[in-house]
Amino acid sequence: MGELRLFAIGIDEARDMFAAPPELAERLRVAAAPLFPPPAHRRRRRDLLGPLVRTSLLPPGDVPLPGDAEHLLAGRFVTPDRITAAWILVEHWLTELSWGTYTTSLTRGELDAWDFDLARAGMSSTYAIGRLFNEELGFPVRPLPDQQTGYIRHSQVLNADAALTLCLEQLSGDPAVRTQNLLGWLDSYPGWAEAADTAHRPRPDLIGLLSW
Repeated sequence: MGELRLFAIGIDEARDMFAAPPELAERLRVAAAPLFPPPAHRRRRRDLLGPLVRTSLLPPGDVPLPGDAEHLLAGRFVTPDRITAAWILVEHWLTELSWGTYTTSLTRGELDAWDFDLARAGMSSTYAIGRLFNEELGFPVRPLPDQQTGYIRHSQVLNADAALTLCLEQLSGDPAVRTQNLLGWLDSYPGWAEAADTAHRPRPDLIGLLSW
């Protein structure tokens, strides 16, 4: 089973998380703090048959550390052993900064069937769900082996919303339910755009992360 996660945030605003200006960097540090393990204390135990043994102080590779956050905030590329931890931070920060998020579980077969049924209902391939992953994010952390990432611009989001709405009445079953749920989220984009204009922020694009 896979998971599709969507974030309503300007792609340039998302890229600003890396080499972030001081105010944004501090906000992201505070947001990331609950993800970090508590400070490690050096512990020793005496092996009955030998010398003192030191327990490992290193957390697993999928546990974010303050150093991972600083590495990302400085815009440095992530080494292979810290990619999983880095993505946990990146997704957490995207959630923190986004106007809204959307998550749904699905298999590869369900994704292919969804796009097939949308195409059969007249949906242009330009707005296929799989096309979300055609444009690279430009983040300093590459996708995981079982992950796809990408984005579409704000105007494309609005066009996709209109195209999905036209297709909806010709769908049935699981594709209809998935499309209706997605439309319920996409319909918030005009309101988010107005709020972004008022806040002097970029209008939200759509960032997609798909993990299998």
